[in-house]
Amino acid sequence: LDGLFVLGADEVEVEDFPVLFISPWSSLMALVQQETKALLYVWSPRMVLSAYEAASVRRQARAQGLRFVPLHDPSVPSEEITAAFNRMVSSGVTALINSASDLKTSEPLCASALLERDALRHFSTAFVLLPRGLSGFPIVGAMPASAWSLSLQQRLLLPTLTALPAAQTTP
Repeated sequence: LDGLFVLGADEVEVEDFPVLFISPWSSLMALVQQETKALLYVWSPRMVLSAYEAASVRRQARAQGLRFVPLHDPSVPSEEITAAFNRMVSSGVTALINSASDLKTSEPLCASALLERDALRHFSTAFVLLPRGLSGFPIVGAMPASAWSLSLQQRLLLPTLTALPAAQTTP
């Protein structure tokens, strides 16, 4: 998991985005230390479905035994994140109200290992974190709950799969 966390407490620039670095005792570091399985869910209020679907994704993650850890686009100012939460809560739309509750612990994404894996390519982008590290490819985009469930199941099985034999060539 080297490079998964950026440590410190000062505002600095990472890939031209000002971010507040996650401290070593943050929820992400605690996940690694506790060997917890988690879904790292990267969202942005600028991609509405990533916020709208958060509650549904959290339910699918929990059903697979994963802790839901929301992380947001570090290029979005905190005032915009707060305004998005306020709009979600006051919307009167149950899915948005539930999602706001699930996203309220969101921290700006500043994990270099996730940034290096294009975590900001689209929102939502999600990674399954296992005690051994990140599992497989990220899950990208909006999809029905059944597709989230299948995607999570696949990533949970990935570390237990045996390597495919090398292709044999005929002389």
